[in-house]
Amino acid sequence: MNKKEAKELSEKITNAQISDMLNKAKAGIKDWTKPCKANKTLSRGVHWNTFAKVFDSKNENNAMLKYRLIQEYGEFLPKELQPIKKKKIEVKTFHQDPIFD
Repeated sequence: MNKKEAKELSEKITNAQISDMLNKAKAGIKDWTKPCKANKTLSRGVHWNTFAKVFDSKNENNAMLKYRLIQEYGEFLPKELQPIKKKKIEVKTFHQDPIFD
C-alpha cells in the first residue's frame, strides 16, 4: 500500500477495524526483524512497540498514528478495504545476438 492510499484509508477507517488488523498482524507476522516500510532503519518490532502499543481502540486516535499503522500492517486489512492492485503488463523482450562483422 502506498502513502497516498494509506492516508486516504486512515481518514475513514474505524478503530475496531484497525484493532482487528493489529490482532491479525500480531498472529501473522513471523519475522519481526524485517525493516519497516516507513523507515528502513527500524524493524517491524520497533515499529510495533512505537505505534501499536499506544493505539487505543476505545478513544479517538491521532490521524498520523492510524496512517502509520495502516502503512505498515495494511496487508492484514480485509480485502474490501485494501486498494485494488494494478496488474503489471508483461512485456516480452525481442532479442537478437549482436552481429560484429
